Parts: sequence; C-alpha cells; structure tokens
Amino acid sequence: MMETVRDYSLERLAESGKFDQASAAYARYFLMLSEEAGNAFFAPDEVAWFQWFAAERDNLRGVLAWSLDRDVELGLRIAGALRRYLVMDGHYSEWRSWIDDALTRTSLVAPRVRSHGIFAAAWLVMHQGILPAAIDRCQEGLVIARALGDLSLIWVGVACLGLCELARGDASAATALFEEGLDICGKLGEAPFRGGVLYCLGLAMQMRGDYDQARERMEEAVEVLRAQGERYTVGSTLRSLGGIALSQGDYDRARARFQEGLRAALVAYHREGVASALEGIAGTRLAKGDLEGAARLRGAADAVHDELHGPTNGDDDIPFARLPHVSPHLRVIATELNEPRWKAARDEGYRAPVEQAVDDALEEWEAG
Repeated sequence: MMETVRDYSLERLAESGKFDQASAAYARYFLMLSEEAGNAFFAPDEVAWFQWFAAERDNLRGVLAWSLDRDVELGLRIAGALRRYLVMDGHYSEWRSWIDDALTRTSLVAPRVRSHGIFAAAWLVMHQGILPAAIDRCQEGLVIARALGDLSLIWVGVACLGLCELARGDASAATALFEEGLDICGKLGEAPFRGGVLYCLGLAMQMRGDYDQARERMEEAVEVLRAQGERYTVGSTLRSLGGIALSQGDYDRARARFQEGLRAALVAYHREGVASALEGIAGTRLAKGDLEGAARLRGAADAVHDELHGPTNGDDDIPFARLPHVSPHLRVIATELNEPRWKAARDEGYRAPVEQAVDDALEEWEAG
C-alpha cells in the first residue's frame, strides 16, 4: 500500500513539473548530511553516522544516479565526503562503478572535487586488491592535491598510496609514505589523522617482522583514536594487534584482541572487519588444537568475503584484507584448513548465518 501511495505521489509531482526541483533540493540536503557525516568520522558520534549511512544506502543510490546527468559535481562531493563509509560498506564494485562514470563527465568540475572523487575510487579499488589501478589513481589525485597545496587532501592520497605499497609487499616504500603522512599530521595538528597513520606505520613494521615496534605504534594508535571516540580504525588496529600476538605465540592475548576487534567491527557496521576478525579467531583456535571450530569460523569468513566481493580473479584481484602480508594471521590458517578433511566443517560455517559464527567467536571470551 505504501509503495502505491509513493508511486502515485511521484507521478503527480512529475506531472506538476516540480520533480526535478524537488530532487535537486533533496540532493543538496543529502550533500549537507554527507559532509557532516564525513567530518564526524574519527569523532565520538561516528557510530550514529554509521547507522545513518546504513539506513540511507538506498537514498544514496538514488541521489548519485540523479546527479550523473544533472549535477555530477554534487554527486562527486557526496562520494568524496562518504569515502570512508563507502569502503566500510564493502560493496566496492558498485560504488566504484558510479565514481568511474562520474569522473568521465567532470571536465568542468573543480580540481579539488575531482581529486576527492579520484581518491574515493582509489580507496575502493585498493580494497578490491586491484593494485596497479589503485596506484595510478592515487598518483593522479596527488598531482592535483599537491598543485592545490591542500595538506588534508595530500594526506588522503599519501595514506592510500602507502597502503597500496604495503599490499604490494614493499614495506620500505610504504614506511616512507606513512612518515610523510605523519609529518602532514603535525602540520595539520589533527589527532585523528595521526592515529590512522600510526596504525599504518605499525602495519609496515609488522610486515618487516618488527613485532615489538609494530605493537608499540598500534597501541599508541588505539590510545589516540579511542580518545577521539573512533571505532572503525580502532577495530582494524585491534585485529592487527591480534595478528602480532598470534605470530608471537601469545594465543590468549591474540584471541582477546581479535574479539575486541570483532566487537568494534560490529558497532561500525564494518562487514569486512567482521570477516577478518573471524579469520583471526579461527587462527587462535587452530593454534589451540580446535581445527574443526577453526574451519567453521573460516567458512563463515569466506561467506562474508564472497558476498562482498564475489569470486576473485587470480592474484591481481585479492581483496586488500585477505592479502597474507597485510593480514599475516591468514598464513597461520591458510594451509592446514584447506585440507579436504576439514571441508565439511568449513562448508557448515559457510552455510550458517554469520550471526551464529559471531556468537560462537565471542562466547569463549565472555566465558573467560
């Protein structure tokens, strides 16, 4: 009934000649909210904005579709403001496709807006694991950002390019970029950016096997980010700390960190983070000898990844979060859990609701 009323109302509005006027007004209103949401990331009220994004996803689709032929600059401003939310949402191909389309129509768009759109696309492509395309976009966006002298925009590109180098396995190049990012943070005086860069530096140190320094950087990042009320990057950092503890054989600490990271991912509506945490907890169970339980959790994580990304197309299309040198705990579980004898348990976890796997993963921790 409600859909019938809505459709009838839209028809009457279109007949009145005021549909485009009303759509433009709504798009401007949506842009205002999107920019407020973008500014709230790393802030205490970010969870409310995560909830807003989840509730408004269909409206976002509608506004972006409308903007392609009517106000592409407005659409790109929305995409740029919501970059972190688009990544968090996990439907990388969908959002990337829209941005790619928009960027072909931007001959008259302001350079800063175009650069934001390029970086939004770069982060999405990077999280898909398509690194050459992500690097090209980062470099294209950085040319514009450096010409503008916009430090906050340069930071976005430097951070993304550093993560691309990390994903390629070049810890030295990544470290140099993250150190540039840290220098920019000092000039901007913005603690939230600093927390994110500290986390990234920790990832580079973790890749080099310098676990003590990596842990120190990441624990500092958690402290900085929690002081801001941030959840999304805190969750990623906690999961990386779990990977460090797992690599060092501290399985109880690893489990606690992964479970903290799982809770943070649930609060932040970060489904990729949920899958990563389940894989980490699978690693702790494997280390403790519970191979069947580990296989079920790995199956649940596979289901989330497949829903978000679909099947991968070889080594050049592995999602960022599933690269073993980005998430070293994957090396712990990859070989043994691929054995045929654990296929039934993995299939069971794959078919079950992910909420069941989450409850299973958290129960052991809550039981002490």
